[in-house]
Amino acid sequence: MDALKQRIIDFIKQNQPINDQQAICTFGIGKNRWREEKNKLKRIGEIYPVCGAGTFLSKNAYDDWLENGGGKEKVRASQAKGGLVKGSNKDSKKLIIEYLPNIATPMTSGAISRACGVNEKTGHNIISALADIGLLEHDNADYNRRYMPVKEGQPQVFVKQKADKQKSLCKRYDPRNNVVVRDYMASPARQRLMAVYGRMG
Repeated sequence: MDALKQRIIDFIKQNQPINDQQAICTFGIGKNRWREEKNKLKRIGEIYPVCGAGTFLSKNAYDDWLENGGGKEKVRASQAKGGLVKGSNKDSKKLIIEYLPNIATPMTSGAISRACGVNEKTGHNIISALADIGLLEHDNADYNRRYMPVKEGQPQVFVKQKADKQKSLCKRYDPRNNVVVRDYMASPARQRLMAVYGRMG
């Protein structure tokens, strides 16, 4: 292992999690070089980058940060600002499962994902899988399906939501309301035309 890689590992150990800007400034390298070094160290298992959270020395260090280092609060703060912390699917699943006891009213998969600070597409897949194995139940809606944790002996009752009636932007054509047609039907020109074919009125 070269000197730069060792410096990176030592710095992460003392300051984890670190972000890309910290690394670039500390080691005096460009963004592309940092990404190259980070990917190499990740491939050999020396570091553990988590998108949206930073770079850690290991998976255990990341878990400890979530539980004891204020990581959960930072995840929620990032979500409140509109950020999405997208670790691995395993990390996202853990966040969602830990959040389930907090669900007091039916929530969509998107709302649950945002509350946990995970990517909505990833969250939807995880929540669907949890429903398949019986940890969650839903209202069987075709769109915006809502979920609740399964409570043994207490089946959930989902109140059916009333769909908002959208006003049609286009009205069905009614010739009786067409001024041009009405005026033509009463015009002398039409009367003359009808007279040619032997029809009047």
